[in-house]
Amino acid sequence: MSHNGDRFTDIELENKRLPACYGYLNYKLLSLTEAMNELQNFLNDINRFVKLAKRHCTYPNDHNLTKDESAAIYIYTMELSDDSSVYRILNQTLRAEDRTKVRPWFGYLRLLDSATSKLPTFKGIIWRGIDKNVTMKFKKGQRITWWSISSCSTSIDVISSFISKSSSSTLFHIECLNGKSVSSFTCYPNENEVILMPGTVFEVVSNPLSHHGGLNIIHLKEISDDDEEEEEESPRPSKPNPYKPSHSAISTATISSNPVTTHQITIQSQIKPRMFHNKK
Repeated sequence: MSHNGDRFTDIELENKRLPACYGYLNYKLLSLTEAMNELQNFLNDINRFVKLAKRHCTYPNDHNLTKDESAAIYIYTMELSDDSSVYRILNQTLRAEDRTKVRPWFGYLRLLDSATSKLPTFKGIIWRGIDKNVTMKFKKGQRITWWSISSCSTSIDVISSFISKSSSSTLFHIECLNGKSVSSFTCYPNENEVILMPGTVFEVVSNPLSHHGGLNIIHLKEISDDDEEEEEESPRPSKPNPYKPSHSAISTATISSNPVTTHQITIQSQIKPRMFHNKK
């Protein structure tokens, strides 16, 4: 590997309750140059990297992505040495409590959404990892939301190459429903990369598995729109069982219901909250 793998190991550990941010889905579709021009204040020398992305992106391709769409994926995976990589700055912004900070990224996010909507939806097992023992933050039955774009791999060997093989490291085993396989469009096609778009919700399937002297494993399952709707429509008991605290009473501070407030930046009156089209 020719880079440090930060895309695969930059994992959201604080399960924040943030307003959803879907307004970019109704934003006008720009060229990559136009979209990145709106980010001049956040990204150094971005025009040069736009040119590189357009030069090296996969075009033409089997999925009919335009050159700008293909380059939008490519530039997301470019590793820049000065900590100004697109993925790093974008994901920091998507996790920020101040949702107005996302607004300058609408043009790029709209282009990335247009690109991924043309790719087949990936359903299967994917992996992420982090060089920390974070098992104490995950409990069976917990719902969590990852607000940033999450880079994963279908290959456990890829993730293992970026983390140590010690008890201080954690692997995430993820049952994915709505991933997008972008490996043919990235800087590193051998990494079998699958991305999950912002706002993906998971359930912790089981309590983390800790190996003595080895890796820790956390098993997550992506929650679909249908799963969330069924949960909302299911009848609730009029009185809680006094001898068995409810799931929400136990974990109110950590369970995310993907809240939507009047403060969200959105033009979503006719948009179902899901970050990208998954009907392919």
